[in-house]
Amino acid sequence: MADEEAPRRGGLYRNAISLVGTLISGGSILLIIFALALEYSAKRPSPYIGIFTYMLFPMFFGLGVAVFLYGMRHESLRRRRVGSEDALPYPLVDLNIPRHRKRFVYISLGGTFLAVFMAFITYNAFLYSESVPFCGTLCHTVMQPEYTSYLASPHARVACVDCHVGHGASWYVKAKISGLRQVIAVATGSYPTPIPTPIENLRPARETCEECHWPAKFFGTQLMQNPHFRYNEANTAEQISLGVKTGGGSTSLGGTAGIHWHMIIKNRVSYIATDHQKQEHPRCRHALHHHEVIILCLWLTALSRGGWCRSSTPSSRGAG
Repeated sequence: MADEEAPRRGGLYRNAISLVGTLISGGSILLIIFALALEYSAKRPSPYIGIFTYMLFPMFFGLGVAVFLYGMRHESLRRRRVGSEDALPYPLVDLNIPRHRKRFVYISLGGTFLAVFMAFITYNAFLYSESVPFCGTLCHTVMQPEYTSYLASPHARVACVDCHVGHGASWYVKAKISGLRQVIAVATGSYPTPIPTPIENLRPARETCEECHWPAKFFGTQLMQNPHFRYNEANTAEQISLGVKTGGGSTSLGGTAGIHWHMIIKNRVSYIATDHQKQEHPRCRHALHHHEVIILCLWLTALSRGGWCRSSTPSSRGAG
């Protein structure tokens, strides 16, 4: 009958292993809530609170859930092995039974709240791993000189990941995989000193720098004023004014001139480097749009230690 109560049987969660998992998960939830309250109430948030709130405590919560489910699985196998008739080896859910229906509602509401709560924690863990304090003060303590220089640089208000990772899931995954390797290197003390610039695996500038800097935009002469002191007994102060012809740009947007001829979109430069830092270029190829660049190309050739440089105009070689 639909209104008849089913005989009470011990649930699969009624075992010591699942009880331990419940304690671990419940304690982790309480610690996460406490850490959240501490973080939002602190006047000066500490990066160390974030690593406990969004990384360490959620990991213990996941461990507790895994232990809880393992305990249920272990209990189910035990019941099937002994052939118990008083306790079913699988959970019994019959919504026609009022007790089951009430339990189903409680579990659904609690599971929904827990899912939303953990989604909030997971999203904030992602944001925390992308933050400047995480990169500069917590995870990469070995890069303290670079972090100090960053704070005093023109890019001090640009997040580290905007240039080192950029947008997109693929480079995010690559950065996290590389981060695991770096964590192991820091833990074992096997990282190189000084830390080399990541030239070989650095993301192309067109996908990071050009999110803010616009090469197609022409920039006119910019005034720079540098303070200077003369080399006399009084160290007389003076101001040196320079007119920097930045230039660059694209013909579709206007002027294309200036000292930075490589910023002109239609100019193409390709080269082969023979050293790790990519400073020695024995071979290079230019697609030129201004005759005066040929002189610069010949000058660069003289500095390439006996290398050669082949220049071509767009009419004969194409855009490079």
